[in-house]
Amino acid sequence: MSYASLVDREANSRPLKTDLTPPSLTNSHHTCNSTEISWTNHLKLPEFVRPLPGNLTKEDINYLYLAGALDLPSTRFLKALLSSYIQYVYPYLPTTDLTIIIGILGGENAKISVLLLQAINFAAVAFVDMIEIRLAGFNTRRSCRKAFYDKAKVSDSSKARNII
Repeated sequence: MSYASLVDREANSRPLKTDLTPPSLTNSHHTCNSTEISWTNHLKLPEFVRPLPGNLTKEDINYLYLAGALDLPSTRFLKALLSSYIQYVYPYLPTTDLTIIIGILGGENAKISVLLLQAINFAAVAFVDMIEIRLAGFNTRRSCRKAFYDKAKVSDSSKARNII
């Protein structure tokens, strides 16, 4: 029995996908051979995501894009994540403005930083219903957490801190 199977009992009953990142978290432009992504690919963020700072260079935005920091889940999965965050994470770690998150869920004109949204998503994955995780394309909660961790950890890198 492996360490992974001890930590994640779901790993025993289902085979793991080879690609842990489902289509709802990826963009077709990740398959290109070049590390240079066209500028317009980054302008497809939802309206509730605060625009990236104007002082970012093309290289800075490409770094965030290639690191996965600009990839967001499907609308359905995002709503499930934000609802789980409000119900399970926020009561114990009230570090964000709850009105923004409720505004996003309600379709209001709320704005949030993409890196903060990634951190919120990562925190909420631990509590979101397993059905939603599977519908998002993941076999296990562990693989889902790993994908969201990779997107959230960009904000902890020294390059991202200098950018933001």
